[in-house]
Amino acid sequence: MQLLDSNTEILYLLPTTVILLASWVKFRGLEYVIINYRWIFVCLFLLPISVVYDSLYYIRTKIFFMLNAAPGKHDERVKKVQQQVSGYVR
Repeated sequence: MQLLDSNTEILYLLPTTVILLASWVKFRGLEYVIINYRWIFVCLFLLPISVVYDSLYYIRTKIFFMLNAAPGKHDERVKKVQQQVSGYVR
């Protein structure tokens, strides 16, 4: 009998595990699983979504900073605000 490496074993066990988990969730109810086994929901869904969101937000912030909010434009923006304020005072 040939031993499988760990990656191959995981690939063979993953569908079986998913099927067993799905049938157990159907038997116990989704509400029961989310309340009593919330770590499953957190590890499988919330953490990956959080990492993707943080990465996209970081990229968006970098692009926004490079295109619009360069520190060199600070004086120009201050003058615009001063003109707007002085326009309301008159």
